[in-house]
Amino acid sequence: DESREFALQDEIPAEKALQKKESLAILSQMIEETLTEKQRLALVSVALKGIPMSVVAQRLDMTRNALYKMMHDARRKLKSHLEKEGMSVQEMFKVFEA
Repeated sequence: DESREFALQDEIPAEKALQKKESLAILSQMIEETLTEKQRLALVSVALKGIPMSVVAQRLDMTRNALYKMMHDARRKLKSHLEKEGMSVQEMFKVFEA
C-alpha cells in the first residue's frame, strides 16, 4: 500500500534524528565523565570546534606533540568506555552517516 510506504519513509528520518540525539547525549556524558578537564577542552576545541591544534596547544601551554598525545589518550579512553557499554566506534559513527 502506497500510503504505508510514505509513512515508513517519514518514520526513517525521525528515527535517525532520535538516534543521533541519543548518541550525542551518550557521547557528551562520556566526555564529561571519562576525560580530564584538559582532555575535554582539547578534544572539544579541536574535534568539535575545529580550532587548529597549534592554537589549542598554545592556549594550553603545551607543545603540539604533547597535545596530540593527550588527545590520542582521550580518544582511547572514550573508545574503551564505549566498548564497556557494549557499543563500538563503528556503530556510533554509523548513526551520524547521512
